[in-house]
Amino acid sequence: MVSSDAELNHWLQKVWEALEFGSSFSRHPFHFPVLTTFNGRQPVGRTVVLRESSQASRQLGIYTDIRSVKVNQIRKFPDVGLVFWDMQEGIQVRVQGTASLRVPTKSIRTIWEQLKPESKLNYRTRLSPGTPVTHYQDAYQEVIPEAMENLGIIDVLITEIDWLKLSVDGHLRAQWLWSDSRFQGTWVVP
Repeated sequence: MVSSDAELNHWLQKVWEALEFGSSFSRHPFHFPVLTTFNGRQPVGRTVVLRESSQASRQLGIYTDIRSVKVNQIRKFPDVGLVFWDMQEGIQVRVQGTASLRVPTKSIRTIWEQLKPESKLNYRTRLSPGTPVTHYQDAYQEVIPEAMENLGIIDVLITEIDWLKLSVDGHLRAQWLWSDSRFQGTWVVP
């Protein structure tokens, strides 16, 4: 039976490795997690792109258009969740944390300059994300030439990690909570 601290530490390290790969490689299953925010009435989930991961600062970074509804939700209710799923490995990771917004700065200018033109187009619309339009092509009828000011980064400071490994031999599940300047892990019933 799995029970040792060494095994918990092993799996926590594997989670961080997967998050790092997910932020770096577009074909990694953790590259497209579901981010859940709260709108004051109910949870709201959407698929996002994981762009940054730092075990040292226990943070994840997601690019966003700062005009989007999720940014306003995060400003009002900064507690968020992220769900990652690796179907091939049968691993689900749920992350809870506190989100903050990094707005245009020198570091964001560098990121902006590295974005592909087709990615920049998403930030160059005159209309804010979620604005109703008559036809889908209307969203891109008017574009603004330099829209770096619309690019922001959602930083999620992780406070809890929940890991689930599905297996025909019995599922495994562990949780880690940030406490006393480190993640404290425990095995839990799947």
